[in-house]
Amino acid sequence: MRTGGGDMKLHEARRAVEAYLESLGSVEISGELAILDEHTLEVACGWVFFYQSKRFLQTNEIGDALAGNAPILVDSRDDSMHITGTARRVDYYVQNYLDTGDTHVEAVPVLVLSGWRVGAKKVSATRLLNRETNLGLKRSKQCIDHALEGVATRLQLSDFGEAERIRASLDELGWDVSVERDAPNGESIDASA
Repeated sequence: MRTGGGDMKLHEARRAVEAYLESLGSVEISGELAILDEHTLEVACGWVFFYQSKRFLQTNEIGDALAGNAPILVDSRDDSMHITGTARRVDYYVQNYLDTGDTHVEAVPVLVLSGWRVGAKKVSATRLLNRETNLGLKRSKQCIDHALEGVATRLQLSDFGEAERIRASLDELGWDVSVERDAPNGESIDASA
């Protein structure tokens, strides 16, 4: 959901969330909705707004409370709104959004093999990739050859610990390599073992 052209201020973001909540219509069981200003969080990309039924805020009766009312993330950079979730902490959804652009998509580790240093061990690096990933010998050799040519190869792995271990091993063998966070099946080769 987009609300404008970027550089949104807090009061504008709040108004956009209010308009969104009003567009949902009156909730039959709980009535009108209210933003909980005291719970609004400022995050790296904007704000997270929490809301509840006005009736619950007045009566404090559990029967008047909303359930499943996921907080709303407003990105001040592009004025977009994103529904988070209620199954995990808010910071989980914010981190997903920062990493992948989607509050519900977890980032995966991507090993970026970008070059080599004098003395790099080509055969050992090829064997390492073959042994530690699902690439196979031919594809592992191609990745190493690309790095020798100065062409970066992005390998999607299954967990960050594995990615860091492979990164450290390749670094010891003389290769320029880093680990990044990216959306699953982004611009990378699935190399998870």
